[in-house]
Amino acid sequence: MSTPPLLSPKTTHKQTQLKLEKHHSLPLFILLATAVLLFPVRGTAGGFLSPGDLAQDHEELEGLTQCSQCHKPFSPGVDAKRCIACHNEIQSQIQADHGFHARRTTQCERCHSDHHGRDFELTQFNEELFGHRSTGFPLEGEHEAIECRDCHTDEDSWQGLDPECQSCHQDEDPHGTEMSERSLLQECDSCHQTVDWSALPILASIFDHTSSRDVDYPLVGKHTEVECIDCHNDWTFVPTEHELCLDCHQDPHHTEFNQACEQCHATPASWRVPSFDHSRTSFPLEGLHQETRCSKCHFGHASIPRDHGLCADCHDTPHGDQFDPSDCADCHTLTEAHFEILDFDHDATNYPLTGSHSSVECGKCHIEAEPTVYADLPADDCSDCHEDVHNAQFEPTACSDCHSTPSWVVEDFDHRLTDFPLEGEHQDTPCVDCHGDHSDEPTSASGEPLGQSSLFSSLASFELEFGSCLSCHEEENPHDETISADSCEDCHTAASWEVDSYDHEPNFTLGKAHEEAACVACHSESLEHFDGLEGECISCHQKDRLPGHYSDQECDGCHKAALWLPASLGSYDHSVTGFRLLHAHARLDCSDCHEHDPPFGRVPADCAGCHSDDDVHRNLLGDACDDCHTPTRWTRSTWRHHLVGWPLRGGHKLAACDDCHATGYAGTPTECWRCHENEARPQIPAHTGAFGRDCDACHRPYNWSATYRFSQ
Repeated sequence: MSTPPLLSPKTTHKQTQLKLEKHHSLPLFILLATAVLLFPVRGTAGGFLSPGDLAQDHEELEGLTQCSQCHKPFSPGVDAKRCIACHNEIQSQIQADHGFHARRTTQCERCHSDHHGRDFELTQFNEELFGHRSTGFPLEGEHEAIECRDCHTDEDSWQGLDPECQSCHQDEDPHGTEMSERSLLQECDSCHQTVDWSALPILASIFDHTSSRDVDYPLVGKHTEVECIDCHNDWTFVPTEHELCLDCHQDPHHTEFNQACEQCHATPASWRVPSFDHSRTSFPLEGLHQETRCSKCHFGHASIPRDHGLCADCHDTPHGDQFDPSDCADCHTLTEAHFEILDFDHDATNYPLTGSHSSVECGKCHIEAEPTVYADLPADDCSDCHEDVHNAQFEPTACSDCHSTPSWVVEDFDHRLTDFPLEGEHQDTPCVDCHGDHSDEPTSASGEPLGQSSLFSSLASFELEFGSCLSCHEEENPHDETISADSCEDCHTAASWEVDSYDHEPNFTLGKAHEEAACVACHSESLEHFDGLEGECISCHQKDRLPGHYSDQECDGCHKAALWLPASLGSYDHSVTGFRLLHAHARLDCSDCHEHDPPFGRVPADCAGCHSDDDVHRNLLGDACDDCHTPTRWTRSTWRHHLVGWPLRGGHKLAACDDCHATGYAGTPTECWRCHENEARPQIPAHTGAFGRDCDACHRPYNWSATYRFSQ
């Protein structure tokens, strides 16, 4: 498949001839003489003036009288100005300083050579090797992945594309650009870039929605926290209605007020109604009602106005019909929290409150239920409110024979009157610890606590058996069956249950650190066994051993119980760690690599673990230092440059690494001009002409001064 010509004549031969005759009128004999001087004599009369047939696109310029259309008399080569006179689209690019040919105004024949026959392509164009940056529009980001013909859809030309985004993406405008006069929406690259088309977040320096300079509706208050897409559906910025609040917000009042929202509500900084004079309504707010939020009564703003003739219109009554026909206001006021009755005189009832009863909250006795009983509440006996925690052990004795309302606690009970006098720590033991506990405090008949201090009130039983310590402490026995139930007193006393001293010899000699350890540290938290423990360190300290920490070695080969750290390898060689010390490593002190925290076993074995600060490559080559270096010959690397896909050839073999990698190793460019741009010889026209920066089109690293292309 042939490549379409880059230069396509847009004018006819006759038009071109008339144009040139107007500006370059020369007698025919001068043209012929010029042709004789310019071109070598060939075998025939018709061919001695031309080096060969013109290409098909220049076919109309064939003939002796047409030479001056392209060639200037008495001047070798092709006159570029005459080429441009025919190719109007190239002339437009040059005048606009845009496109590939903008800075290529001379020597057209260097790229578009003619006289090679009718079938010769005037433009030798390779799409894969073409450097699009030379057009003034470098392909970056998503543009790099598209095919040439995705943009250049005209099969007869590669010219004339507009670099503006809208020239290709006019059908992809989501912002309503055509309806806006602001320049920002016309300039896609103000917010977007080809690498990542997402424009969020947009810098305030580019677009500030709080400024009237950028928008017709500056955002204030809560509006500044709203996401763009919440108002600009489908990212359409123009038009967006914003004159009224209802353009965006639904009316929660269902048009009941029929007025602008801002007449009651504050600015978007706080949408709440700053103040509303409820006295203008038929229900002025007083007392606790003044502190009530509007939404408590006007649910969702839908119930305006509400019935308010009786308290029951808003409040549920907890009393049922006990006090009918009285109204709530006969006992309650709007000034006390929770509508409490502060000064109710209970002495006026058939049960005056005394002692601790006088401080009990109403709800403790008058349990909130459906409905709460206030009238005719039974109160003849303690059991009407309190549960008998003694399980009728003292019947028919009344509760008041031992207890009283000023203090429900039975004071000064002499335990010596029982079969078990209290001694030592037993004297400080709460009664409930031995006699059982049904609840933390006395309860009502319904099981609700009454809030009174109690001890004996919650004792389950006074008839206890105490033949041995285990009669009470069986569940607390930490020794299981390894020690006799009758031998507790051999080690313990009631005065102090702790064992002050124990001779650990000869079973296991305790060193300094072991002497300070608690018994449970070795004999488990339950103290079930005191014998049968192994004497090896690992039997107790398995969980303390670090992963991979010399699992096949004995702990005491390096550590001593008296002082566990610091430790030494003792008779072991460092090779037991899996990291043999060679050369420079063998001359180091242990502390050069191993600190006390973390312990020795946690030092990493890879080079980067210790030498990351010494890495001259700044970690650009990763952590696998030993891919190139060895401990024996660190300064001589085994690195081979062809491993990166860029073998060193010619003069590159003699270059030092930092000649090319002055700023790092990763991302070093491979184009010649990146390193050798300052070495180009500007006096050579090829360096400033159509060849651009493709140095290796002519040169080779083996012999740079010999031009490869022109030697072919």
